[in-house]
Amino acid sequence: MKKLIIFLFSLPIFLSAQKVENFPYTRYGLGDLYQPALAGYRSMGYSTVANIDRFHVNFSNPASYAFLCTTAFEVGANAKNTTLTEGSNTSTNWGGTLDYFALGFPLKNPINEVYESKRSPYKLGMAFSLGRFSRTSYSIGGIDSLEEVGVFGRNYSGQGGTYKFQWGNAIQYKSFSFGVNLGYLFGSIKSSRQLLFTELPNPFNTYIDRVYHIKAFTLSTGLIYTKKLNQKQAEENASIPLKSIRIGLTFSPATSFSTNKDELAINRQVIGTGSIITDTLNDTPNLAGKGKIGGEIGLGFMFQNGEKSAYTAEVKTSTWSSYFNDATGEKANTLNNGFHASVGGYFRPDYKSYTSFWKRSFIKYGAYYDKDPRQIIDKELTSYGLTLGTGLPFVFQRKVAHADIGIDLGRRGMGTVIEEKYFKINFGFTFNDDEWFIKRKYN
Repeated sequence: MKKLIIFLFSLPIFLSAQKVENFPYTRYGLGDLYQPALAGYRSMGYSTVANIDRFHVNFSNPASYAFLCTTAFEVGANAKNTTLTEGSNTSTNWGGTLDYFALGFPLKNPINEVYESKRSPYKLGMAFSLGRFSRTSYSIGGIDSLEEVGVFGRNYSGQGGTYKFQWGNAIQYKSFSFGVNLGYLFGSIKSSRQLLFTELPNPFNTYIDRVYHIKAFTLSTGLIYTKKLNQKQAEENASIPLKSIRIGLTFSPATSFSTNKDELAINRQVIGTGSIITDTLNDTPNLAGKGKIGGEIGLGFMFQNGEKSAYTAEVKTSTWSSYFNDATGEKANTLNNGFHASVGGYFRPDYKSYTSFWKRSFIKYGAYYDKDPRQIIDKELTSYGLTLGTGLPFVFQRKVAHADIGIDLGRRGMGTVIEEKYFKINFGFTFNDDEWFIKRKYN
């Protein structure tokens, strides 16, 4: 067990030290859009709309905050092995990064209700989160020739991304829970283009660099309806698990953003042993612009069988056809609307076991399908995958912690010029504490 705990704590450091992955299609739009799911939910096919957990923060649906029974602080990371295929050419590389931080807590501690021997008709929860929204990372090179200039090369590269900080609140009354996230989106994306002439004597090579910063305020809302199926029997007999169904709904409107861009284009000539002549073609600093991020609506369903098992399914659709970006010159309808569908669940071999740690652990599974907003030469950029993972609960001196480790096997870009196969490891660690907002009887 000690070796397992040391491994769990050291894994985020290892993942954050990995190289940044390379995927050429991140050149379009804001790059790859992240599914806003914590590690435990990623193992369930990235299903989050109707998913609730007493010990984990689900910032995808803010209505879930009202179900928290302890303070939860979680950090998550991933490592990804990618194989890109273009015709007969293949390229494999590893990448990895820290993904998110999240902190959530109930504003009405359930322990107080035990002390005071009364139950409140409503529950309140609050959460903060900081996570990736999009990622740009590509490096593309090619060689061509013209009769007038001979062989020349083109290189394209880009890196950066955007992040979202969110503050959310939720209230639960009887069977309904409603929540709101207020967010701030920020980040920067840099791209470079090079035109290099290799056969001309003392050529002027062209270099174009562009970096733009993005910022926006965002809003997302969520609703969860819970129906308890056998509440009376479960209250009369503690050995009977409480069965319930939940329906979740999330909505995020399309959001305008502002940009600030610096662009520099130069011709550079190297003569003899190193003498350099530079000719500036364009130098435009602090160019203001605007853009729009697509909205999203999601519908999810969850069936929960006490602490033993759960099953969930969901669909989401997004309005990325309204996206435009003055900083890149992308106009409305450059992207398509997106779509996501997933199913998942978990089971526990014996959640009441006092002798076996592994029998109390969660076995999680799922599958998903995504239609990306980007379209490559009239081909839809789609992906699908299978997920599998485990949730490991630790109890020490009445304190609880959870570790979630999962794998994601998938394919993306089938039928396009570049196809991707990937193997992804998702990791999350959650610290729980039940002593916040306790009314002390004695000092």
